Amino acid sequence: MLKEYPVIEVENISKTFRAPDGGGRITALRDISFKVAPREVLGVVGKSGAGKTTLLRVLSLQMPPDSGRLNFGTTRIDEGTPGSVVRDVMRRTSTVFQGFSLLYNRSVLENVALPLKLRNVARAERTGRAREMLDFVGLGTHADVYPITLSGGEAQRVAIARALVTDPEVLFLDEPTSALDARTSGEILDLLKKVQGRYPMAMILVAHHMDVVRYMCDRVLHLDGGTVRRLGPIRNTAQFRVDPIEALWDAPQDV
Repeated sequence: MLKEYPVIEVENISKTFRAPDGGGRITALRDISFKVAPREVLGVVGKSGAGKTTLLRVLSLQMPPDSGRLNFGTTRIDEGTPGSVVRDVMRRTSTVFQGFSLLYNRSVLENVALPLKLRNVARAERTGRAREMLDFVGLGTHADVYPITLSGGEAQRVAIARALVTDPEVLFLDEPTSALDARTSGEILDLLKKVQGRYPMAMILVAHHMDVVRYMCDRVLHLDGGTVRRLGPIRNTAQFRVDPIEALWDAPQDV
């Protein structure tokens, strides 16, 4: 039997930034290690400033760590990895941002097809694939409109379609419902559940609302001051205790 490697393996990642006053370094991540299995949905939670966004940017290769390494399947990424290898790994991932990040001077169809255009995919193929993704997210009739006319929920559906068009192995989700009202958030979460059922990809979801994590995720990673405080499965209850984050676990699992 062939060995099934983790989709992502994080080994002792640390990241610091220069302090605003220039008086030293601020530690954003300290000695972070964990694995993400194929098709797993991992939630990342923590208070503001805990390191959630920095972790997502490091995992998506938008910024390098100061130390440690990442393994994407059998591909190792560290400070000595050639840029061509890093770019190849980046092509195997996609990100959905909380602010949608659409190009407002391009149509919905052009926005969704853009990642394929950047990969020099032929026009007919990328247009067909983009239309397929728009149909999947329920916006097949919106191909020729421009993002300025879309509601927040529709804009996020376009962003999800754009993320899916390259058939990624890993989908990073940066608080994808934080800019939406409760009803629209529920619709987007249902769409992401549909993505889970159809596409064999892993997801890493940064979220502020614990009900989002509970609904979507298999496990949750709790960041606190740039370190992993806990990592474990989601508890099967809708009842919060005193601390909403603490209520996510079946039992205490201090790291």
